[in-house]
Amino acid sequence: MTLSNRKRPAPSLEEALEPYLEDEWFLIDRDDYSANLTKGARNVYIRVDWLGQVQVEETPLRATQTTGRLVAWMLLIAALLVTLALASALGLLR
Repeated sequence: MTLSNRKRPAPSLEEALEPYLEDEWFLIDRDDYSANLTKGARNVYIRVDWLGQVQVEETPLRATQTTGRLVAWMLLIAALLVTLALASALGLLR
């Protein structure tokens, strides 16, 4: 069998993920045949089937992700304000 008659190996999930990870996407979830990534206000779902066909689906953030980010910022600000109030009450701020 010559090289021209050989089939190319099926693309793996690692090959499909490589450009996204190089572009600093955050890997949320991964298993043997799929991965979920996020960056900014976008999500990418990558799936590789048993035949090696790669499916890439890009979607905007879900409402739960947006709400989670908002809650995280609110908790961070509240913790900062409580820390400042406690420091002021203990006389650590002059």
